[in-house]
Amino acid sequence: VLLDPGGDMPEVMYNRWAAEHGRLWMRHRSPKLNVMAGNDHTGLAAMLQLLQDEEQREQEELDEEEEREHEELMRRSAGLPPISGSLDLTLGAFTLDAHAVVEDRNQEVMLGMGIVNLGAEVAEGEIIEAVTIPWASLARALERDPDLLYRFDPRKVEEIVAAAYHEEGDFDEVVLTPRSGDGGRDVIATKRGRFSIRVLDQVKRYKPGSVVTADEVRAMYGVLTFDRGASKAYVTTTAGFAPGVPQEFAAAIPTRLDLRDGKALREWLTALARRGR
Repeated sequence: VLLDPGGDMPEVMYNRWAAEHGRLWMRHRSPKLNVMAGNDHTGLAAMLQLLQDEEQREQEELDEEEEREHEELMRRSAGLPPISGSLDLTLGAFTLDAHAVVEDRNQEVMLGMGIVNLGAEVAEGEIIEAVTIPWASLARALERDPDLLYRFDPRKVEEIVAAAYHEEGDFDEVVLTPRSGDGGRDVIATKRGRFSIRVLDQVKRYKPGSVVTADEVRAMYGVLTFDRGASKAYVTTTAGFAPGVPQEFAAAIPTRLDLRDGKALREWLTALARRGR
């Protein structure tokens, strides 16, 4: 698309514009700009203003980037965590590790994002329709920082466990139960058919050093006993189990009951990512 310097547009004005703004014109030429320019002074002025606005926007973006780089360097020199960045800079004694900055930012994003999309409501809760968190990214983050699970709030850990059952692909339906009044079940995974399976899971996001007690496991075993359609129950925790708990329930493990501690939970989640699901 070329401008015609004919009509009432002085050729000297056209040549001056072409010399000063040729680069931007080549980048932004389009039918819209051609119509704006036309063959008159009014159209040329409108086009010049558009291009000047674009040039100003680009300069503002460069200025903002320089300001972000400066702030990152100042935060690092003060011993503060990075707030953003895709930087790979070395300045004097201060070095920004771009990979670490991006990974830290990814963790913050994951902590704030939704884990699953919930679909239809059923009697016991809501069906998991899709997993929204990037599973491979979550697995890499857990391998890099095993304590990451402790930073998710309890409800999101329940969502992660429900998402894992969904990602396994072995169940026809995975239900996330309500926050309260769940009957001791946080996740219910069901496989229908001639040999139907119904798995109950109670999820406990505990801090490091805390343990799931024998009474809590007994309560879950009671839920399993009174749910006539249930095949098996899990107690899943980010932490561990009190001494003696595995031995007390040895007769039921692993056919009717299973205990999944923090280490086993992380291994399960990362294994799903390796399967490439």
